[in-house]
Amino acid sequence: MCDILSKIYFANNITRQNFKTKYLVNDVCNLSETDCNIIFILESPYTDEVNAKHPLAGKSGISVSKLFGKDEAIGKLVKEQRINNIGIFNVSNIPMDISAYKCSDLRKGSSVDIVLINWLRKRIGSNKKSIDSKFQDCKEEKKEIIDILVEDLKKRLEPLFNEGNKNIFVPCGNVAQAFFEKIEYPPYGNKVIILNIPHPSRNQWTDDVLKKLSENEDIKKIIETNKQEAQNGKND
Repeated sequence: MCDILSKIYFANNITRQNFKTKYLVNDVCNLSETDCNIIFILESPYTDEVNAKHPLAGKSGISVSKLFGKDEAIGKLVKEQRINNIGIFNVSNIPMDISAYKCSDLRKGSSVDIVLINWLRKRIGSNKKSIDSKFQDCKEEKKEIIDILVEDLKKRLEPLFNEGNKNIFVPCGNVAQAFFEKIEYPPYGNKVIILNIPHPSRNQWTDDVLKKLSENEDIKKIIETNKQEAQNGKND
């Protein structure tokens, strides 16, 4: 069960399960236990991801795929294990944007909770430092939502902090970076964190962003390894 779903009130378990089946989008990974991996962290699924049932679908996923010379959404490639050494995680595994939900589905649960999640998404999205705000209205409810999302993300990422191989963490966008930076990860471990990367939606992954990422020596190796394996017929 996605932890944030436990925060949302539903009339019964059947309604909760139906909501989960419709809107939950799990993380996807195709990781190496010995070589370097790149871990993309996003905000949450939207309609493309809800329909495809994997993160980074649609135009956002295609924008990320450009880094690897691919023209299909990166989430699909990872889910189908057609590209290697990549993990994709969302801060929330259900949409934070209220417009991703059908009105009829919002009526089945506590739309108040989803309204607050959406409010936090917009507030933190415009200023990542506002995750530490002393909220005036619905203070306790907002802090509880933040705490649940931070702990849930930490629980999913924690095994990757402790791996012996190097993992490169790339939070994309203000929301992803704000929540990622709230995690108290261990000081040990062979990890790299690349900050201030925009969310790949709305054509924000410009040539400068792609250049910044591709110039990282470890990411460059992952790109080259995938190209080589594609040429050898292991991918695609």
